[in-house]
Amino acid sequence: MPNVTIADVARLAEVSLGTVSRVMNHNPTVRPATRKAVLAAIAELGYRPNMNARNLRSQRTRAVGLLVTDLTQALVPQAIRGVEMALHPHGYAVLVGDAHSDPAVERESFNSLVDRRVDGLIWFPASRRAEVEEMVAEAGIPVVLFGQTSPSATVPTVMVDEHPAFDAMAADLAALGHRRFGFIGAGPTVRGRLRRLETALGRAGLTRDPRFEVTVPNRDDCYAVVQAMLRRDPRPTALLATPHDMVPPTVRAIRDEGLRIGQDISVIGFGDTEWAMALDPTLSVISVDYTTHARDAATILLQHIDGIATAPRVIRHQSTYVRRGSVGPAPVDA
Repeated sequence: MPNVTIADVARLAEVSLGTVSRVMNHNPTVRPATRKAVLAAIAELGYRPNMNARNLRSQRTRAVGLLVTDLTQALVPQAIRGVEMALHPHGYAVLVGDAHSDPAVERESFNSLVDRRVDGLIWFPASRRAEVEEMVAEAGIPVVLFGQTSPSATVPTVMVDEHPAFDAMAADLAALGHRRFGFIGAGPTVRGRLRRLETALGRAGLTRDPRFEVTVPNRDDCYAVVQAMLRRDPRPTALLATPHDMVPPTVRAIRDEGLRIGQDISVIGFGDTEWAMALDPTLSVISVDYTTHARDAATILLQHIDGIATAPRVIRHQSTYVRRGSVGPAPVDA
């Protein structure tokens, strides 16, 4: 069978990708019957793992890959700094890959970094979780995911718990009299954030309003969509923009419609930067310390590269809601 993948083996053996990976890596925790089924599937399909990639464990290049969703996003420099903080003292170089928010490009960038024989990879994925886990299993090098809101079953993950921040934001907006809440989002995190938003609004006695919720392919479409949303009657009294790079076109659209941020409409951004605090009024945010977040991902990657058995599989960081000048009471006519 041509182009047999680890997913084919898992499907035939009726096990997960992680189980196949553990069998190939001689993990003693796999049950004998399961190991036998996986080995039989490998033999039947003629599966041959990428031995060059697997040999990277013993042929160090002192280079680590960093694969991000979009290199132009405002928070990426914080991630690069955090990774450098962890890796530089150990003599590692960082090779950066850009997925351009496109799963197809992401796969090419991932393979390119693996082909360059990096010792490990830190990855903020745009692809679906199952595809990510399959790619990691086939690569045969240590990988750590970051920027995730839930842990992977097979790949070490540095995740962000966003629920407390959403709850605090929703409670604050409810107390300020807001009842019409808007959402403008792009990227792979949108679905999860809408679910968390719905839960948080419900706890605050509010409900989602589909009229004011829009997902766009990228920030190039944000301005026109927000402008159309603001011309509705009624319009939202508060608006959450995610990711961080959606804030500038959102702010421009609001101001071009002659509305005052923090008075006619409240705005909350996702992620914090220096320019968020330099805006007038200053931007309210849901944020996590992104430098520390990425630094921790690089730190545990080094531990997995070194084969440390006690290396963490999951690290959790908690995001926070910071109210600044862009959030105020709902307009009186609302």
